[in-house]
Amino acid sequence: MAANIDWVALAKARDLNIPEDAVTRIAPGFTSLHAAFAPLLEQLPYTVEPSIILSEQAVLGE
Repeated sequence: MAANIDWVALAKARDLNIPEDAVTRIAPGFTSLHAAFAPLLEQLPYTVEPSIILSEQAVLGE
């Protein structure tokens, strides 16, 4: 399963205000992560919900 994701368009659609050149620079990393995790996601039963809670401090490193 190879998804061709336009990361620049996705960032714009989500109104993330990330410069296009920055998204383009890190897009290969996003593509690699997506390729690694997408098959794992397909193995999860639909009854399982992600248990991820991130605080603003954890995300921003404060």
